[in-house]
Amino acid sequence: MAVVGGSSPVSTEVVAEKAGMVCKKIVIADDGVWTYDFGENMYSAAIIISTNDGSPFINGIFGIRAATTDFATPIASNNISVSSGALTGTTGVDGELTLSCHTDHKVYIENRLGSNKSLLVTIMWGIEE
Repeated sequence: MAVVGGSSPVSTEVVAEKAGMVCKKIVIADDGVWTYDFGENMYSAAIIISTNDGSPFINGIFGIRAATTDFATPIASNNISVSSGALTGTTGVDGELTLSCHTDHKVYIENRLGSNKSLLVTIMWGIEE
């Protein structure tokens, strides 16, 4: 690591050498669910969701965890609800898009907007253990 205008760091710890990113263009039917399965506990990840098909305009950035304790925390969001646990297609609030993570290592996006919804989804992760 190069340090400009200062001293070297006292210590450097590698916290993740296995990291990943997935970018998907998806279409979710009304009362449908899209899932992404990490295949193992995911303790530190982020997801970006945006629409590319007009009204309602939907976008958001969330911190997510799909492990023994699951959560989706909005960093910035417009027209996306968050929940925890598995989504089935009619779990979230009617008229909304819902993001959820679950202890089954999956991220869920549920469409209850009343029609098909096209989304761009980017998931980035680093620390897995």
